[in-house]
Amino acid sequence: MAGKGIHGCCRAQTFLLNIIASASTDRAFPLKTRNINMARLSWLPFAFFLILALGFAIQTANAGKEGSLRLEDCPKACDGRCSKTHHRKPCLFFCNYCCKSCLCVPSGTYGNREECPCYNNIKTKEGKNKCP
Repeated sequence: MAGKGIHGCCRAQTFLLNIIASASTDRAFPLKTRNINMARLSWLPFAFFLILALGFAIQTANAGKEGSLRLEDCPKACDGRCSKTHHRKPCLFFCNYCCKSCLCVPSGTYGNREECPCYNNIKTKEGKNKCP
């Protein structure tokens, strides 16, 4: 009986080794690798879309807020802000002055000062708004 137990154990070990060996043959291994590679790459379009969406959200959230512009962006922003006024030269001068101080210009050609508190708080000696 002891001899039969040993042989049974050896048969079980041999059976398990055959299963492991057959699972790692050249035919089965590339299929597993291909599935793993496809699983790894399937998240790339989602990640790309997520990065684009986050970039757009950050850009939109900072639009019009203090510090949202760079110094080189001030002339273009002020050009839009002063586009409908008849007093273009003084408007551009003071708008650029305020933009360089606050790095912000309110949207539109008039109003919307709540977007840029710094821009809104720059006053003349008389207490009037300096920034157009």
